[in-house]
Amino acid sequence: MTGQDPAGQDEASQDAAGQDPAGQDGAGPAVLRALAITVSNRAAAGVYEDRSGPVLARLLADAGCAVDGPLVVPDGPSVEVALRDAVVTTTW
Repeated sequence: MTGQDPAGQDEASQDAAGQDPAGQDGAGPAVLRALAITVSNRAAAGVYEDRSGPVLARLLADAGCAVDGPLVVPDGPSVEVALRDAVVTTTW
């Protein structure tokens, strides 16, 4: 059958590695991973408590995501560092 893999799955529903990104390969739904980051100099310095990060983390969890954080970082280069660290330390 043209356009289908041996399991009968349409090739259009697979990513480049032949995996089903939607989790429809019989192993259950795919879990999305998310990191909630708040970027704020004052919250990072402890001037006030971060209130938006916990809200974002809860909304992501309620949507079915596996959530890391919330993480609070100051403006500037530490934002890039936090994002790169999250990508490097995350097992996909």
